[in-house]
Amino acid sequence: MGNSLTVIPALPEDRMSYVFGRLRTFENRAVVAMPCDNEDGYEFGLFWPATAERVVVAEEDDTITMVHEESTVEMFFEYLQTAHTIVIEKVAARFLCGA
Repeated sequence: MGNSLTVIPALPEDRMSYVFGRLRTFENRAVVAMPCDNEDGYEFGLFWPATAERVVVAEEDDTITMVHEESTVEMFFEYLQTAHTIVIEKVAARFLCGA
């Protein structure tokens, strides 16, 4: 993989199980792109492996986020807009830009 990132296109109604499956394929390193509801454009989330140290800090400050596989991508992005950066088990996600 090197330093490249894969873009995973996802619709708002897609399930997070789809995103998690694709992330596993790309070693938990990817950008997820979701089209905006009422605009031309996309929202982006950057996913990358969390370091062991980051997981420990997230456990200590209670910022590990449980994301149900049946939740929608839109729900995840709505949450990510408020949190900006989260740790999901051993994957970290950051909101890059939004509507």
